[in-house]
Amino acid sequence: MSAGVALVTTDTPFGRQMAARLDRALSDGPDPLRAVLVNRKPANGNGRRRLPGLNRLQRAVLPDKRVAHAAWLLQQQADAAFEIETGPLPDWPETCVVREACPSRINDADTVGWLAGVAPRLLISAGAPILRAPILAVPPLGVLNLHSSLLPRYRGTRAEFWQVHNDDLSHAGLTVHFVDAGVDSGDIVLQVPLQTSPSEGPWMMRARNQIAALEALPEAALQVLAGTAVRRPQERSDERPYRFADITPAAIRRVLMRMKRASVSR
Repeated sequence: MSAGVALVTTDTPFGRQMAARLDRALSDGPDPLRAVLVNRKPANGNGRRRLPGLNRLQRAVLPDKRVAHAAWLLQQQADAAFEIETGPLPDWPETCVVREACPSRINDADTVGWLAGVAPRLLISAGAPILRAPILAVPPLGVLNLHSSLLPRYRGTRAEFWQVHNDDLSHAGLTVHFVDAGVDSGDIVLQVPLQTSPSEGPWMMRARNQIAALEALPEAALQVLAGTAVRRPQERSDERPYRFADITPAAIRRVLMRMKRASVSR
């Protein structure tokens, strides 16, 4: 019989804090957090893992060193703000089974088989790659996903970046929604707007969204498990999902300029 909850996340401060928050929120109920599937990239050629700060966004701008350094500094400031707000980095919950999976193998049969063996009633995605039909079919209550915009606008990757880039903060915030076959298109359970300005920038906006998510995602999970969640179908949107490949050096320069102009005008 299915029971409990499983989490798919990343081995980052946010992922570990999310696991700890879910563990506390669910510990007194009939469906505790039972398993964590950690989305982790494999070691590189010399046996060492990539530096945590060297993400795809930074690698995309390495040819422009000044832009890369500016983005790196802003990311460091956002990381520091997140860690100050959330406290010491926790270990994975002791009561959970923890399994690592490379992003490119997250939908492999052995991963799906492992999850089926855990038999969670609900699966929660907080930083996972796209999950395919075999994984989506495992939990009878479905899969909840965290997205960093007020859907249906800004589907895809790094919504905060594109909100600043497009000078459109009307959809800043986060959405907890069910996962379906589309990209960030499933029924909405909960939304939390983010009050911000272009001067804050997408890196700090993302940190603030993640801080808010530490309460919002457990709350949504409790509603789904209790059968009290209200599912709201998304309105149709013809806006295409954004991709990592769209975050070019030129796009980052435009974002930095918007931040600078907004800071001067304040």
